[in-house]
Amino acid sequence: MLTVAEVFGPTLQGEGPSVGRRCAFVRLGGCNLDCSWCDTPYTWDWQRFRPDEELRRVDAAAVTETVEAMGVDMLVITGGEPLLQARALLPLLTAAAERRWRVEVETNGTVSPTPQLVPLVTAWNVSPKLANSGVAEAERIRPAALAALRATGRAVFKFVVTGAGDLDEVASLAAAHRLAPVYVMPEGTTAEVVLSPHPAAPHPPLGRRPRALNVRREETPRRGPLPPARDRWCGSGAAGHIGRTPPPHTAEDQYLAGRL
Repeated sequence: MLTVAEVFGPTLQGEGPSVGRRCAFVRLGGCNLDCSWCDTPYTWDWQRFRPDEELRRVDAAAVTETVEAMGVDMLVITGGEPLLQARALLPLLTAAAERRWRVEVETNGTVSPTPQLVPLVTAWNVSPKLANSGVAEAERIRPAALAALRATGRAVFKFVVTGAGDLDEVASLAAAHRLAPVYVMPEGTTAEVVLSPHPAAPHPPLGRRPRALNVRREETPRRGPLPPARDRWCGSGAAGHIGRTPPPHTAEDQYLAGRL
């Protein structure tokens, strides 16, 4: 059984090399970090949210049936931290492999993937956290887990930056742990932040420049033709607004649901 916060789609992948691709999302509950800017705190922050209201225990067959009804060929497993439920994920990812779905797992890079999961995942979207998360480095940077994800040969590493000053830290981590390829993504926790023009980043002091870093930049989505609103589902039953209900939680949710 999986501990699920929500299942929704069809929607668009908003991160990594598959950005813009049509997919379904399965968002799992629980996380081992408490990032200050987290845009899905309802999956883990039980001082502000109630787990009995936010999470459901769902079997893999029910999740598979719901995703299959969306008519997509790509499944994104996210959280929370999905690798905390590695054993429970096996039946779902096995079903995805049988249907030849592309599977992407979004992880914070602190938990090593199990040998059973590795061949079932097409891509690992790894997002190690920086100091801007407010989490102690010993908790957010786990060298063994990063090495295990890198060793799959199918990992990309994405960093959320809040300003130009974060790039030195990205460069240091990428060099120390041999992370590649690296994506840098601007923080966007609200609709206003995502859709507003970004202020120019402050220039480094004269004579100092951020350490050189070979990265791929992700552009923040801009307004365009709106796809259909996301269908959300949690628990048993057909796809629809069951479990968490509108308004959507994140800026991406609101954008895709046509609420902006």
